[in-house]
Amino acid sequence: MEKRILKRIWSGLKAGFKLPILPEHINKFNLNIYVRIFKFIGNITLFLILGGFINNVNYYGFYSIIFLSLIYILYRLILVFYIIKQLIYNIRNGKLIVKNSPTDYISTISKYCGNVIKSIAGVSISSGFTYSMRF
Repeated sequence: MEKRILKRIWSGLKAGFKLPILPEHINKFNLNIYVRIFKFIGNITLFLILGGFINNVNYYGFYSIIFLSLIYILYRLILVFYIIKQLIYNIRNGKLIVKNSPTDYISTISKYCGNVIKSIAGVSISSGFTYSMRF
């Protein structure tokens, strides 16, 4: 009995983690090579600012790094909006309900938990860098 409950919890968590946290058109946009290069450069600029290496560059380099990092932060904040929107969409359309058995509440709750944990992790990582940039 206990093994079946743990198996249902585990299968619900796995199913919740398999659901996408971003819409399909945003995933296609993120796979573009130019967006990947932009994300790489944005991460480097954040590293330069947080590491304190920005003090050693000249006037034009300083403002170009700040400009690129602000654009990257805006990009990440827009992704946070889409992550929250996708989570609400999944909840409202019933994608988190286990279809095989509507009375299987344990799997449904664990599927909710898996998707919510994945969405919160996606939101907190990007907004944590944004918050640390303020100080």
